[in-house]
Amino acid sequence: MKKITLFSFGVVVVCALSSMTFAQKPSVEEKSVSATNLEKTTVAKQFEGKTEVATDGIYAPGEVKPNAKYYLILSSASRCAPCRAEMPSIVKEYEKISKNPDLELILVSDDHNKSAAEKWAKETQISFPTVLPGKGVDIKVLKLRTNKGIPSLMIVDAEGKVVAEHHPGILMKKYEQTIKDYQDKKDQ
Repeated sequence: MKKITLFSFGVVVVCALSSMTFAQKPSVEEKSVSATNLEKTTVAKQFEGKTEVATDGIYAPGEVKPNAKYYLILSSASRCAPCRAEMPSIVKEYEKISKNPDLELILVSDDHNKSAAEKWAKETQISFPTVLPGKGVDIKVLKLRTNKGIPSLMIVDAEGKVVAEHHPGILMKKYEQTIKDYQDKKDQ
């Protein structure tokens, strides 16, 4: 009986481990994106009319920086415990990002509805451009995400080439160096 129980336990552990995704170092290699995939539009144009900005937790139409060189696209939701844990540090980092004309942070809300997103925005003082639930289905650059889970952070350049994608707790700590490495490689 003990042998069967130990065997069953071993099978469960192996199955659980095989389904886990382990953190990987962010890649600075760009993923190739054909011009037809993005129809030669900039990332800012793809978000036109699709973002809102919260003031005191109430969303109103707002635009992304039209001339940013890099966009940090955060996928997150209020119902997700890891997302909630990451958001205070992301909100704080946005204070720095908002002053840099070359960078923009965009939240893609995976909440079930706008009221949940607004409640979370008020609680955490989210003030960066947000794509509310159901509004981003036709934004082409979002289809480039390889990590469909939340939270997730993807950095893309202005033309829509993926610079890196990783868990925000890891990538937010090194996004500046990741972008610098990408730019250096691009300039060679």
